[in-house]
This record gives sequence, C-alpha cells and structure tokens, in this order.
Amino acid sequence: MNERHGEEVRQLGRDKNTGMMPVQDGSGLVSLMADIFPMTAEEADVLLGYVEGHGYALAGKDGRLYRGDICGQPEKTSWEEYDIEDLVDDANEWNFEMMQDSERLMDELESYDDYQLVSESYEAMRRDEKILDGLFDRTKYGKELEDMAVCIADGIISSLSAGKDIDSAIGQLKEGIAGMRENSAEKEKGTQKGRKR
Repeated sequence: MNERHGEEVRQLGRDKNTGMMPVQDGSGLVSLMADIFPMTAEEADVLLGYVEGHGYALAGKDGRLYRGDICGQPEKTSWEEYDIEDLVDDANEWNFEMMQDSERLMDELESYDDYQLVSESYEAMRRDEKILDGLFDRTKYGKELEDMAVCIADGIISSLSAGKDIDSAIGQLKEGIAGMRENSAEKEKGTQKGRKR
C-alpha cells in the first residue's frame, strides 16, 4: 500500500460514523473473507494492489465486504457492498487492460531505459495474472466458463461421433453458445437490478 493511500485508509478507520473496519492488508482481507472465499495472503495482497491502484479502499462491516471510492477525500467516501467474486473479476479486468496498455507502450518506446521500466512492470503484471487467474477459476464466473467449455467439447465430440462433419458441428455449437449467452444475459439482468457497478 503506498503511503498516501495508507493514510487515507487509516483516516477511514478513524471515522466511527460509518462502522466500517478498513481492510489494511492482505491478512485483513483473508480474515474477512475466510468463510466466504478462502484465499492466501499473497492472493489478497494482489487484489488489494489493484483496488488501491484504482482509487478504492475495502472495508468490512457485519461480515460483509464494502468498496469505497476514496479519490483523495476519505472523509467523503461513499461505501457500496462489494461481492468478493466481483472484486476478483474487476482485478482480472484491470490487470488485462494494464497489460494491453503496457504492450502498446513498449511497441512505441524508443528509449531503452523507458522500455526496461515498462517491461519490468509488465512482467510483474504477468505474475499477478497467474495469481488472479487462479482466483478467477474459483469464482462463479470461472465455473460458468468451465461449464461452457465442457459443453462445447461435449457438443463437438457428440456431433463428430454422430457422423457430422466438423463445419456442421461447429455451426450447431455456435447456435448453442448464442442460446447460452442469451440465457446468461437474462439471468444477469435479473440479478443486477438496483445494483450499481
């Protein structure tokens, strides 16, 4: 946690009006989420690094996780309940976007020293990516992707076993995937009502 962000989180801890208990470090997040989403301190530290880097703080209250947008004004932090699996998903997205930005930047840089700095940062993000991927696999989103992949593989095997050519098997799968996406979108729409994201 950088110094400025750390001070902002400590200031949140002094605000007795919210009842929020700021998550100060990875072990704090591990403790808060122990019964809901077990993780290691290293995994939690990676998540907190992305949260901090995007101007947010995490806190707990009554066994629930909350996210607050600090933006340099901890006294005006607005808290919203934040699902741990959404945190993992967001951190994965942030990591992916930052890696893409770094790749573009490395392609454009002419100075070797600048390239080295960006390259080192990129390698750190690649290490984070492995940790975040492991966390993502344990979320409902990761499980949905795995189920979809199994359906795709089963569909191809079934179609080929039935004597269909690969093109018709893939066409049939595309239709099935489109249907799965529609069902998933409808289900997500129902759970997102009234929830900010």
